[in-house]
Amino acid sequence: MRGNILENSKEVKSEVNLNKIYHLPKNISAKMIFNKYLVISPDYCNWLVFETSTEYEVFKFIYEGKSIQESLNKFNEEDVISVVTQIEAKKFEEKQLRDNSKRNIYIYLTNNCNLRCKHCYMYSGDKKVDELDFRHWTNILNDFKEAGGNGVTFTGGEVLMYKWFSEIIEFTHNLGLSVTVLSNGLLWSSDKIRALSKYIDEIQISLDGYDSESYKRIRKKDGFNKAISTIKEFSKTKTHVCIAATPIFDSLDDFVNGFSTFSKKFIKQYPNVYIKLNMELIKGREVNLDEEENMIYNNKIRTLTEQIYPNFSKKNFVLNFKEKNFMSNCGFGEISIAPNGDVYWCNRIFELPRAINIKDYNFSSLFKLSDHVKFNTDVNHSKVCSLCDIKYICGGGCRLKYPNIDNFEKVSLWNNTCPKGRKEKIYKQMIDSNEYFFEE
Repeated sequence: MRGNILENSKEVKSEVNLNKIYHLPKNISAKMIFNKYLVISPDYCNWLVFETSTEYEVFKFIYEGKSIQESLNKFNEEDVISVVTQIEAKKFEEKQLRDNSKRNIYIYLTNNCNLRCKHCYMYSGDKKVDELDFRHWTNILNDFKEAGGNGVTFTGGEVLMYKWFSEIIEFTHNLGLSVTVLSNGLLWSSDKIRALSKYIDEIQISLDGYDSESYKRIRKKDGFNKAISTIKEFSKTKTHVCIAATPIFDSLDDFVNGFSTFSKKFIKQYPNVYIKLNMELIKGREVNLDEEENMIYNNKIRTLTEQIYPNFSKKNFVLNFKEKNFMSNCGFGEISIAPNGDVYWCNRIFELPRAINIKDYNFSSLFKLSDHVKFNTDVNHSKVCSLCDIKYICGGGCRLKYPNIDNFEKVSLWNNTCPKGRKEKIYKQMIDSNEYFFEE
């Protein structure tokens, strides 16, 4: 049989044996929602979307163990082709999940900073933290590499205010580890960019404004033009450059309008620069939104993201699951190291007690601890999430919102709640993004 589907005016063709009988996952969840039939494989992070009841009937027939030829004998060919195309394209028969096994860590080199941003959740420049010296970090990074480490994100504070920043970046790169740097961009000279860009795989420059006035409103200093200059200079190197924007709730509508115009013009001139907008505003120096305000914030930032990158949410959703990568956790349990060597299980380190100090552990032991924490806080250890049909697609949300997260060792099953409307929102994403699975 040759099945045809039309996608973006391109004909996509695939051939399958008419006598084929599919061995589909036994655990299936099916529901009609948003006038579509949504069929989910909860255990294997996969789903199908059917437009009509006939297509759904074809699927059920195939699911019962009938061949494609038997389906063609019973149903309209177009409906059978539509169903088989989805099963094949989305590898719905495949009973396999893929987890991201790369070992990456966050290192806060310093909490010193040249700015006092309103939304800073690190309270950088105000909260003083002792700093490990270059020798300590080289020992730590050597051990990380030998234990199977892959990449390091260096952040602060402002990383360039750390005394041995240049030496650390070069050393880490030469170990063969990927290097990501988070910076406000204000302390970079042209010479420093030329000297260090070859050691940096990705740099993320914070830019919380679309002109000098809007930037200063959040960061309390007019550094807009300097940050832009740093971004432009880095864009001429081989380093991947990302602009990170975190507007505050005040004057959010003005920011959306202004930043939309600015960013469209900027990425047209510098297409190799990617713009990332933070979807949540967590508690910081002068910021403390309630849940309702953060929902408003999230919706407006999503609107802005779609203005900059049309269909971003759909395409990005697909990228996360096209290879059947699954999310059993939000990332809680990943390793973040404070300037003094204290280890935390989340990069929002001031919201948690320290776990250990890195000077007392090697990474082989630390990775085992990290895996243990991730396992104990995954979706299968939640009373709500463990029975959910989209648990590996949702991931269970931010663990810092779970009750008693500090006592994860003593809790066998989390008694967390699912935010109102969350499941429906994800179901809609699954349906709306489905067409993008057929793009090459």
